[in-house]
Amino acid sequence: MIYGKRKTYVVLLLPLFYSLYFCFFTPPLLFNSDSMAWFFFTFAPGHDSAQYYNYPHTANNLLVVAITCLLYVPYAHALLKSKATRLTWAQKSFFIQCTSICTANLLAALIYVYMQFFETSSYFVLFGHICWQLGH
Repeated sequence: MIYGKRKTYVVLLLPLFYSLYFCFFTPPLLFNSDSMAWFFFTFAPGHDSAQYYNYPHTANNLLVVAITCLLYVPYAHALLKSKATRLTWAQKSFFIQCTSICTANLLAALIYVYMQFFETSSYFVLFGHICWQLGH
């Protein structure tokens, strides 16, 4: 059992160390008011943008997308293949809510990865930020 006795504290240390790694060992995010978003690149002339890339952030966002989708597929399969002939209102509501949150997280993560590497229109950046807010 993962959460028995003191194992709970060990399990809780994993996300703590993961967060501390991003706080202390990756480039910080900087807010750019022209683009209305957070970027790793300073946009200062004469600087190479490649030195500011945050590959752990990119990997984290892509893993969030992949793991969320992988965890959601068995849930949706179990819900839709349940023995009941019709889904209850609560099941439908829960299904819609999970789908909405997964979609918002997926879009936000992908847009934030995309905008770190490619020039992006302000509308697209705002859409990504709205998706991030919807997912949280």
